[in-house]
Amino acid sequence: MKEQFLISKSQVDNNSPKKLFSDGVGVAASAFGLPITPEFELDVYNHLLNHNVIFAHNEKGEALGFTSYEYLPCEIEIIYPDGFDEVFGEKHLGILYISGTVVKKDRQQNGVGSTLTRQAFHEVRKLGPVDYIVGRTQNPVVARSRRNYCQPVYPIDEAPSYEVVDVAMAVHKHLGMKEPMDHKTLVTKNASSLVSRGRLLR
Repeated sequence: MKEQFLISKSQVDNNSPKKLFSDGVGVAASAFGLPITPEFELDVYNHLLNHNVIFAHNEKGEALGFTSYEYLPCEIEIIYPDGFDEVFGEKHLGILYISGTVVKKDRQQNGVGSTLTRQAFHEVRKLGPVDYIVGRTQNPVVARSRRNYCQPVYPIDEAPSYEVVDVAMAVHKHLGMKEPMDHKTLVTKNASSLVSRGRLLR
């Protein structure tokens, strides 16, 4: 029987309960196998603070994982034919940006991460259309796991189209990143972008 998760969502700020932060630190320490140091706590706090965050808990109230996300409306430039000419225009898109998803080590590969992403998807759809889902990772396992709930995943399954590259660059710009991005692999110096169409597998 598939395990059921209890879902809670928050807009995290400095007034959020301390337990929310301590739960996040505990989940991250388990996921990455790292000791809890002041520097580690600060890094987790920064990933939670001023983000929309969804936690998954078991029936005992123990935190199993969390995802932080935001909704990014964006405009990309497009070129379309008009008779013998080419006309520049704009296309309006909605992006679900997954800032990070972290699951306790003993609960990985158990549906927690995909459950969190699905919940984030349904939450942002209340704000507008979701044309693309974008995340960034250095972990090949995380990259492959995206295929469990949405396909295709660029650049893993297919080469990125011009539109996919523009979407990745829009997130890149939103994050204030200065490093150049390889348009074929969507890789910057520190991580790879993963871009999926804004629809989930059943």
